[in-house]
Amino acid sequence: MGDLLPWWKKPQHADMLKAYIIKSRVRLAGKLLLVQAYSPHLFRQGNLPGPQLLLDVLLGTTTAADARNTWKKLEKAKGADKTSGRMDAGSDSSL
Repeated sequence: MGDLLPWWKKPQHADMLKAYIIKSRVRLAGKLLLVQAYSPHLFRQGNLPGPQLLLDVLLGTTTAADARNTWKKLEKAKGADKTSGRMDAGSDSSL
């Protein structure tokens, strides 16, 4: 049994990855026990970049080096988004 978040909580990509891992461990649908409803948006956030990059490398549609470069760009952009979000919040409070 794993935590797939309450239905009312807004899920993030990290939550989707955790839930995907939890659900992927179940082999038979009859063995899956859901103790509470989970957010309908949990699995509607698009592809996760990590698993998609891995699949692309395994299928041979991209090289490992290209996947690493793409991952670095995504991580850098994610860090920039967090930084700009904090800066925006700070600028709003100074008005």
